Amino acid sequence: MKPSLGRHRLEDITSPMIESAMVAWSGGASAKNDALAMLSRLLDGARRSRFIDYNPAREVKRPSMRESISPVSRALTFDQIRIMLELVPDGVYRRYLAALVYTGMRAGEATALRVGDVDFSRGVIRVSRSLSPGMRGELIEQSPKSHKSRDVPLIDALRPYAEAAARGKRASDLLFDGADGGRLTSHNVRRAVDWDELRVAIGKPDLRIHDLRHTFATILFDAGATAPDVQATLGHSSLQVTERYSRAREGVALRAGAALNEAIRADGLKPSGDSGMAHEDAPARR
Repeated sequence: MKPSLGRHRLEDITSPMIESAMVAWSGGASAKNDALAMLSRLLDGARRSRFIDYNPAREVKRPSMRESISPVSRALTFDQIRIMLELVPDGVYRRYLAALVYTGMRAGEATALRVGDVDFSRGVIRVSRSLSPGMRGELIEQSPKSHKSRDVPLIDALRPYAEAAARGKRASDLLFDGADGGRLTSHNVRRAVDWDELRVAIGKPDLRIHDLRHTFATILFDAGATAPDVQATLGHSSLQVTERYSRAREGVALRAGAALNEAIRADGLKPSGDSGMAHEDAPARR
């Protein structure tokens, strides 16, 4: 569900109205922040043009990334990835979903990908553009969200899908085009693969297309990739965003305790106190 302020005049829009629309919207914290930033810029323009006296979007509290559900918990397992791809008939939609889950590209980046962006000999894909809906629903080509080009790996699991998608095409052709040659979008892909039925089948009834990106980031960390490498591959603006995908902090207390126990044992110190375990030099309690 997308946010809606209804058919109100600019001067009637208030901060509580915007906050209510954000709460009702099922989008994540990142999407909400992007939407609020765009709305705020539009209202700033209206204020400068004297259509309104102030910008109510500036009074709205931005959703915290920490308040949203952990992206790690939304990630698919390898078994779920396999089931998802098997449930989608072989063809353009399976290839597109495979590209999302095996590269971590945003949907708009995969949509804008061209055959010439794939270096099959080196095993890398160049991400340098994205397609996003415009004001009238048209797709507008622009730079990626980070405004920087980046390389993502062409892993073995994705290579057959990419090779099949590129077969018989020119370098300037779209790599992942629709069944009729048109552009793929999250909307028409979800409709074509019966997304609601598919996500129930894999045990993720609230799965979003964007969660395939979360999945890739999580498995990169699980495979031992460093935070800077994951940041560069995903095109994140900061390490703080990237580290949300790492499970490293989940067992920090256990790892710290194990390290301390090992240091204490190496020093020959034994525990004593109310547990009944005594230091080897201490007199036994009676």
